[in-house]
This record gives sequence, structure tokens and C-alpha cells, in this order.
Amino acid sequence: MTAKKCTECETKYEDAESSNPGHCPNCDSMYWALESMEVSQSIASKKARIGDVRSDFSIYTPGKSEQSTERNAEQVVEISDTDRLIAAQNKNTQDLIRAQNRTTHAVRAFVRFLFIQLSGLTLVYFTWNLSAMSIDPNECARYGDKCEGNLFFQVLAIVIWIGTVIFSSRAGWSELEKSDV
Repeated sequence: MTAKKCTECETKYEDAESSNPGHCPNCDSMYWALESMEVSQSIASKKARIGDVRSDFSIYTPGKSEQSTERNAEQVVEISDTDRLIAAQNKNTQDLIRAQNRTTHAVRAFVRFLFIQLSGLTLVYFTWNLSAMSIDPNECARYGDKCEGNLFFQVLAIVIWIGTVIFSSRAGWSELEKSDV
């Protein structure tokens, strides 16, 4: 089981202890840092080395004791690591949200374009077939007369088709512009 440390209330806990996994059992915060025995020991040894280095510098800085220098070095390391972790988590979350928004708008643009095209072309199909109903196959075969469809419905079908292409393209492009978040 992994040991964690809440970054808000500084409580150390194991994930199995909390009723809501991923949240601190004390303050219900979602922000935590890993805290295990091996990591703690290695961090403690690094902090001791930092303290040793700082204590060497304290010789050259009059008025500061070795203990206060070690304590300040430990605080600086903890605060900067925690701040960097929280900033990285926030940046990563914001980047993921922006990427999801771009993808969502791009998919919506494609779906809107296809839906409008499908609806418009279905209407064009039925309108064109209405024009074809005026063709008399017997007259057309025998005498070559009445072989053209109704001109009004043919023109209407062409106007609907052009309108569908223009409207679906505008709808798709407007949705794609939203994906450039």
C-alpha cells in the first residue's frame, strides 16, 4: 500500500484508510504527494546532506546558527517540491481540458456537417423523385415525348442541394473555429 501526504493539511495516510480513495481522510483534499518509507529515508538523507552543506556555509555567514540553517534548507526543499508538484498537476489538468475541448468541437463539427448533409440530401432525393413522377415511360418510349421531369421540382432540388452544401459548410467551420481554444 502506498503512503501519501496531504499537501493541504500535512496529514500522512495510506489510501486504504480513507473512505473516498484518492482523497485525504482528514480534510477530503485531492492533492497529495507520495510518502513511503524508502522515499522518506532517501529524502531525509538528502536533506541531511543539504543541511551539512548549508552548515558549511553558515561558517561564512555570521549571526546564523547551524540548526536554523538546516531547518530553513529543509523547508525550502519541501515547499518548492510541493509547489512544483501542484503547479504541474494544475498545468497538466488544464492542458487535458483544453485538448478535450478541441477534440469535442472538432468531432461536433464533423457530426454537424454530416447530419446537415444527410438531411439536406434526403430532401433533395425526395424532391427530385417528385419531379421524376411527371415522366410518362410509355410516351417517352413510344414517341420520345414527356421524358423530362417537372422543371419546378428539379430547380427546387438543385436550390436545396446548394443551400445544404453552404449551410453545412458554415456550420462545420463555425464549430471548428470553436475548437481552436
